[in-house]
Amino acid sequence: MKFTTTLFALSFAAFAYADIQAGAPGDAQVTCNSEHDSRGNYNGEFSQGCLELVDDCLSTLNTTQSSNIWGVSTCVAAAACDGTINSLILAECQNKDINSDGASAPNLDYSLYADIVGSCAWQEGGCSMTRQNFIDFIYGCLSSINASDYPSPDQVINNWWAALTSWTGTGETIPYLNFNDWLHFSHSQ
Repeated sequence: MKFTTTLFALSFAAFAYADIQAGAPGDAQVTCNSEHDSRGNYNGEFSQGCLELVDDCLSTLNTTQSSNIWGVSTCVAAAACDGTINSLILAECQNKDINSDGASAPNLDYSLYADIVGSCAWQEGGCSMTRQNFIDFIYGCLSSINASDYPSPDQVINNWWAALTSWTGTGETIPYLNFNDWLHFSHSQ
């Protein structure tokens, strides 16, 4: 009887340990599936164009095997319309070299930022991103991927741009460093 009880206890302990080990990847997969299912949603509003930006971002990271999420224009645009945390988690789901905590991600590629704001970025002191720069960037990214649907200007301004300017607290324009900080530390969703 003592042997049977010990054997049962050991079997149960081994089963419980195996259950915990097996559950960890499953939990991660549940998170990946959940984030995948919620793409295109930001501040309670869905955008098909945003979903297409997210998908292009992930496809680009996958085909290039890059871990520089903030070096891909559609990834930066996706973060603006889908949230930084969702973009980072989805990128990490397919590439473990990308850390979803955000803080350890590479800096926003300055050449990409210059593409957003124009040649003034290369002048001494650089220049800040304006609302119009942001709108042009979002629609330019959508155009570059031949998106099937474009968000309304109201959604781009009132939902995405407003969230950015609220977090950065820099007024009507956003300097490079503040935009870069938003990508790394806002954990927007």
